[in-house]
Amino acid sequence: MQTIKLNSKSISCEGCRKTITKTLERMIGVKDVQVDLNTKDITVTFNPKWTNENKIMKKLTKINYPATIVKGSK
Repeated sequence: MQTIKLNSKSISCEGCRKTITKTLERMIGVKDVQVDLNTKDITVTFNPKWTNENKIMKKLTKINYPATIVKGSK
């Protein structure tokens, strides 16, 4: 398993958290998603055999939550 921390300035409410969590958890290989509404951070644990950072970030952009990798989280 691999864990990355992303940040999306578009996160503003509980609905955002639910949308992000539900969408990413449906991706093959994603095992856990945590969204912090205060810091706007998204922590994703995934199996690198099935998905990767780029696919996760593209999915977030597709649902209007573009994100960047938090420095030092890889």
